[in-house]
Amino acid sequence: MLEALANTKPGRRKDQIDPELKAAKDEVQRLGEVVKEQAVELVALRTKPRWG
Repeated sequence: MLEALANTKPGRRKDQIDPELKAAKDEVQRLGEVVKEQAVELVALRTKPRWG
């Protein structure tokens, strides 16, 4: 979706890398990794035997 927006900007060559677009993609990648880590942690907590 972000690429489609970047390609619609007038006066922009398609082969140029938009620094804002790259930063946004990097952030999406980073947040995806955080979500995966949190999901693993949540599963570990839910399956942990309860004491008491």
